Amino acid sequence: FEPEALKAQAVAARTFAARRMSSLGGSPCGKSGADICTDSTCCQAWCSDEAMRDKWGDNYETYKKKLTDAVNATAGQVITYDGELIEALYHSTSGGMTEDSQNVFSAAKPYLVAVESPDEESAPHFKRTVEFTYDQFVKKVNADWSKAKLSTKKLQAQVEVVSRYESGRVQSVRLGGATITGKQLRTTLSLDSANFSFAFQDSSVSITTIGFGHGVGMSQLGANAMAASGSDYVKILTHYYTGTAVVNISELGK
Repeated sequence: FEPEALKAQAVAARTFAARRMSSLGGSPCGKSGADICTDSTCCQAWCSDEAMRDKWGDNYETYKKKLTDAVNATAGQVITYDGELIEALYHSTSGGMTEDSQNVFSAAKPYLVAVESPDEESAPHFKRTVEFTYDQFVKKVNADWSKAKLSTKKLQAQVEVVSRYESGRVQSVRLGGATITGKQLRTTLSLDSANFSFAFQDSSVSITTIGFGHGVGMSQLGANAMAASGSDYVKILTHYYTGTAVVNISELGK
C-alpha cells in the first residue's frame, strides 16, 4: 500500500480505538474490563508480531517499517466531527461507491454517507463470482429463512432483486415467500458484499459480487487509489468521512 493510504488507515484505526476509551469519554467494550477487545465482530482486529512474521516472511522488516512509519508520522492524530471522535468504520473495497451507514447499520451518521470511490477496478476483490448448485442454494436459504420455501424446480422464478440503493448494493431481495435485505442474504451465503446479481444455469446459480466488505466509511483500496493519484492522508480521510477534521487527540474537549 501507498504510504499516504497507510497513514489514513493508522488515523482511522486510532480513532476507532480512542472512541471506546473511557478516559476520553467513550463507550468501552467491557470484555475482561478492557476498553476494546480484539474480536473483529465486536471491536477491532489485531495481529501479533509473531503472526506478522509468519505472514510476511522475508518481507517482515520492510512491511513492519512501513507500518511503524505510518503510525509515527500521524502520532496522536484522530478524526472528529463537530469536535467529537467519529465512528471510523472502514472496509476493504467499495466497488465504486461507499454506502450510507443507515443502509447497513442501525443509525445514520452525517459523516458516514455514500461517496464515490473510483479507480478500484484492479483491486483483488473488486469483482468475484461464486457458484452454488440449486440444491446448495435452496438448503442454505431455507435453513435461515423458513418462509422462503424455495424449490429447486421453481428456483429462477422464486428469486428476484426487488430494489437497490444508489450505490448498487441490494436493498431487498425476494426469496420465495420471504423478502429480506441484501445484507441478510450476504450473511446467509457468505458473499463478499451486498452488491450482487444472479445468473441462472440449468442446475446452478452464479452470484457475482462487486466490492468486499460492508461498504461504510473508508474503502482501503479506494484510499490506496487516491494515494497513488497524489492525495495525502488528510484528503483521503476527509473524502471518505464527510465533514470531518483531522486533529491531535490533545485538542479534544478544548
